Amino acid sequence: MIEQLAPLLQQQFSTYPELQPTDLLKLLFQRNFGCGHLVPNENDVLARLKQEWAAVTPDDTQPLTEPLGRGFARLHLAAAKAQGISPQLIARLFYLSAQAPTEDTTTMDAELTLAVRLCEAGSLPLSAQQLRAELKIWNDQGRAPFSHSAAYHAAYHPAYRVVRAAYAAVLPLLVQIDNIASKSRAVVAIDGRCGAGKTTLAALLAPVFDAQQLHMDDFFLPPALRSEARLAAPGGNLHYERFAEEVLPGLQQARTFTYRQFSCRMMDYSGSSTIDGSQNIIVEGSYAMRPEFRVAYNLAIFCDVGPAMQKQRILERNGPEWYRDFETRWIPMEERYFDAMQVREACDVVLDMETVAL
Repeated sequence: MIEQLAPLLQQQFSTYPELQPTDLLKLLFQRNFGCGHLVPNENDVLARLKQEWAAVTPDDTQPLTEPLGRGFARLHLAAAKAQGISPQLIARLFYLSAQAPTEDTTTMDAELTLAVRLCEAGSLPLSAQQLRAELKIWNDQGRAPFSHSAAYHAAYHPAYRVVRAAYAAVLPLLVQIDNIASKSRAVVAIDGRCGAGKTTLAALLAPVFDAQQLHMDDFFLPPALRSEARLAAPGGNLHYERFAEEVLPGLQQARTFTYRQFSCRMMDYSGSSTIDGSQNIIVEGSYAMRPEFRVAYNLAIFCDVGPAMQKQRILERNGPEWYRDFETRWIPMEERYFDAMQVREACDVVLDMETVAL
């Protein structure tokens, strides 16, 4: 990804002509190490954000997010305030982003070297001598985090938080769920095509909202029920009767419930899981949006993916020996279900998971 650095830096200088050597180093630091150095604990994160938030003037002309590369982005507070995004959500994303793995110093050093070379070649409107001098000061000071330059502050009044790029990619969805969860509790269904990234999306969302996860794989149809007629019926591949009995009442009544987990590997029940139905819940997996289940959800998401990308992801995940089963069996069954029960049309949000980088 280092080859993508030159276009990023050139774009930064185009957007922020007053960018100084200190600001360039800060950008590279954030791109490689995120924001962990600024996060003592979650309570402090929110308290500091609220102080800054009070002084921010909403600006609907400012971009909401700004990619840094290497899995991080800047989330601009003025734009967020203009769009009605809660500071609590931003603080949560910032705090969780601080836990994300970061690059090692070797990558940072390689990017610093490239930045100096770009300046020497005239590809950036910055003196290589100035950048080297700033870099020496930074190294002599133990590479401690630093603020933007005075010139940058005066020209652009920076107010942002560095968050994971994955959060930036689905920020409108996060805001939707946050709006629901702030009023009551969110019960979110994630359905969609196999290989689209349903499980990955659920794993991304769950920590943000302290949501419990319920996986539809736990309701794989037992062998004793796998008749030809059952599997030919749209959505028949799911043990939907058991879901309706063990899960649906708890979701609707917001009470604690326990359901059995079916293991596809063992082809038998392998244990059980208990869910507090009064809390935020994510129901993830194919067949989550059967019509009789929809009454329990207050947000439904469809994860879409094209055939070529779907094939590539299944091959990477399951290998060529299993892909044939998906191609001839599981994918056609899903498609019959999607069409017969108008699943995509029934969802509140449709995500093109080929363009959403998680």
